[in-house]
Amino acid sequence: MIAYREKELIDLDPKVALVLKGINQQADKLHKYSVQVEEAHAAGMRAIELVRGCEQNLIEAQLMGQRDMWGSKYQGTGHRKHDAIDRARDLAYRSRHELIRFGNELQDVFKGMQLDVNMTIEDFGRFTDVFFDNLITDYLIQQKISKSLVNVNGTRQRLDYIMLSVDSERGVIREKLERLEEERKKIVVSS
Repeated sequence: MIAYREKELIDLDPKVALVLKGINQQADKLHKYSVQVEEAHAAGMRAIELVRGCEQNLIEAQLMGQRDMWGSKYQGTGHRKHDAIDRARDLAYRSRHELIRFGNELQDVFKGMQLDVNMTIEDFGRFTDVFFDNLITDYLIQQKISKSLVNVNGTRQRLDYIMLSVDSERGVIREKLERLEEERKKIVVSS
């Protein structure tokens, strides 16, 4: 009904037609911008998922390393530690690529914003840990795990902060589109 009335007004009243055309152009621009924001949001969510996975694996490696360091007689703590490190390293590698994609999408939304994060995982020296399995090498490996965990945690926090901005932008777009739609309906109904 409103669409029919809008078309009728556009055909009959040039002044109202101009106003409605302006509203429709603004809405079109916002819809295009919304697509860019949604692409940035999706890329950010993928990046955060990978970074969180990396973080969880480093936490597991740290726990297994502590058990290994303090002489846990449970077989497999060293093996589980290295498996967790390998998974964390793989996720860090994959997250680097996703972070690049996210950075590119962010530049479409927030012109000039640089995503400067560092997803490096220390080289843990599996050979040293396996063949010189003692308290000193276990301690050195734990230090590298802790350093990597701090780095990854900082990256995740930075991503969480950026995603708040992206989510805020999504809300702003939604509000603007709703206002434009209300304005359009008001003009159509009152004319």
